[in-house]
This record gives sequence, C-alpha cells and structure tokens, in this order.
Amino acid sequence: MGLIAGHDVFHTSDFGWGDLQNGKLLDAAVASGFEVIVTVDRNFRHQQNIAVVPLSLITLEARGIDLKAITPLASRVMAILDEGLQPGHAVTVSQT
Repeated sequence: MGLIAGHDVFHTSDFGWGDLQNGKLLDAAVASGFEVIVTVDRNFRHQQNIAVVPLSLITLEARGIDLKAITPLASRVMAILDEGLQPGHAVTVSQT
C-alpha cells in the first residue's frame, strides 16, 4: 500500500488473518511483532485492552471503510507514525 510511505503496511488477508476477530487478531499481531494496528473498527479500542500490549492502535473514522474513503486520512496517519507512538497507546484519526 503506497499511501503510507516509509512504513511496511499489510492487510490481514496478507497473513490469512481475514477471519480473526478482535482478541485473536490482536494476539496474532503481537506474536508476529507488529508495532501498530490500523483499523476502521471504532469499537476495537473499547473491546481490547490496548494499554497492556506491546503495540499501538490507530482507528480511522472516515465516511466509509473502503480505500477511497480512508485515503484522505493517510497523510495524518503517516505523520502520527513518523512522530512515533508508544506501545499501548490508541489514537483516532477522523475526517475534518
């Protein structure tokens, strides 16, 4: 995905994780050494205790969940990633 230059970006389907839900997805991401999860699931942060895992969470709040809808948020996501997120932190990026 070329929207987030300088960062390795993967989709859950790249790892066969398409059927994993919340807790199991979080466990798989932690076990695989990921540093950040980016999601459009607005409930993810409330369903999981991000504060106790060694990764951070970025939730995208757009008008839809398809690539066209989330593309305008990419520059803000990249800025957040470039600044650095501490493990256990969750941030929300929304359209203005």
